[in-house]
Amino acid sequence: MTTSEALRAAKARWGPNGAISGGTAPGHNCLVGAFTSGRFVILGIGETWDEAFARAGDPPSQSPPPRHAR
Repeated sequence: MTTSEALRAAKARWGPNGAISGGTAPGHNCLVGAFTSGRFVILGIGETWDEAFARAGDPPSQSPPPRHAR
């Protein structure tokens, strides 16, 4: 899978916030995920784009995680 194909796959899977990172050089992990509240949430990591998508979990929720009371 090429980088362009991986980006299209991320957007197809997680909507317009789908994103990818890495994978541009040998030895760099391929990261797939989505932007949520301005942050890139990694949902899958692999040595190839296919492996990263296979390991990806559910899409992140659109709300930030709850803060714990102290």
